[in-house]
Amino acid sequence: MSETRDEGTIAASPAAVWELIHDPAAIPRLLPSAESVRSTEPGRFSAVLVARTLLMTVRADVEVTYLEEIAPSHLRLELSGRARGFEGASRASIPIDLAPVAGGTRVTSVVELTVSGALATFGPGALRDPLRTQIAELLRNVEADLQARGATPA
Repeated sequence: MSETRDEGTIAASPAAVWELIHDPAAIPRLLPSAESVRSTEPGRFSAVLVARTLLMTVRADVEVTYLEEIAPSHLRLELSGRARGFEGASRASIPIDLAPVAGGTRVTSVVELTVSGALATFGPGALRDPLRTQIAELLRNVEADLQARGATPA
């Protein structure tokens, strides 16, 4: 298992961030590198995600579930999926904390990634690093979307 921690600030209140990331219609706009997103039930969706590395582009069929929700301050995203064309599977557990700070919301996430099968031969960084990039892009997309809606900092 590989684990990394990231932190950023969004210029909007935790409640506004929480509401947006729970809006099924917003997920396709927010989720970086998603070729398709389909809501399957409240708090759960499936997606085809694309991860680009120096050597290849990997498409994965992923199920995403929202867990441990404490509005508007904490949730854990559970991602499980299989990369197309590769034997094996991946699982990511991503606790996300939202805390009010001057000028907006501090977002802290920890990516816990487990990879099995042929995917594991590439090493944990092969998927972890693109996933971290996608999370950073997700935060930028959330902030841009909220600013376009006229959301104000906390």
